[in-house]
Amino acid sequence: MNGNQLRNSRLDYAIVNKLPKRYCKLIEEIGVHSDDEIGGKNGDVYVIRTLCYRSRKANIFFRKLDEAMASSEANQGVVSRRRTRVLPRVPIPSKNIAAPKGLPMDFYNLKWYKALNPMEKRTYPDRKNVAFLPNAEESLQAKRHPDEKCSDKQFNELYRDEVLKVFEISDEEDFSVEGEEDEENNDSIDLEAPSEGDDDEEEGFFVPGEYQYEDDEYSPGEESSKEDDESEADVSSVGNAQSYSMEVVED
Repeated sequence: MNGNQLRNSRLDYAIVNKLPKRYCKLIEEIGVHSDDEIGGKNGDVYVIRTLCYRSRKANIFFRKLDEAMASSEANQGVVSRRRTRVLPRVPIPSKNIAAPKGLPMDFYNLKWYKALNPMEKRTYPDRKNVAFLPNAEESLQAKRHPDEKCSDKQFNELYRDEVLKVFEISDEEDFSVEGEEDEENNDSIDLEAPSEGDDDEEEGFFVPGEYQYEDDEYSPGEESSKEDDESEADVSSVGNAQSYSMEVVED
């Protein structure tokens, strides 16, 4: 699967619909998108792997983005060419462990961040900016949340201090860092799309309303030995699951 396809479709939607600049900047980064998947036995269902560095807020935001895109597509009468994607109840780590740098603080998974060394903690997050609403479920609703209309400066004034507290960062710290360090190979959690169907829960997949892992459910390093063992996950029984991804099936 070409990761650029997922990024491009999301970015096109964000630009056309004039989403906040902080959203567009984030979506433009290829490393924020979870497109590392396992094909189903019949080639029609794809299980979402977990990104080690992406936060629960970010996970929810991208699920909401895909929902908004799917709704727009349906309203326009566009025939969907999206793949069916389901989220397993037991996380399957992504092999994509090189986290992108310089993104808003609340993009990064807290446990992943805490496992970094001091230099990396100053190198990875953009400590001067945040991107998501405190309740990411309120993102990208049909009736836009009023704070989503704020400029980046106004948004940071509203929410940055609280994120600093969560990440245990002092506002007096020197945020400027010269040079770069190697990325840590840590695993945490990812979430993206919900699945539908009465049998999904029994088969080990999330159903609507249970589409995300908590940040404290999955520690760095967990499940790393299961990458290869679970690469042949049986997803044939969830072929009717609803997709919220905007990935385009290659011809």
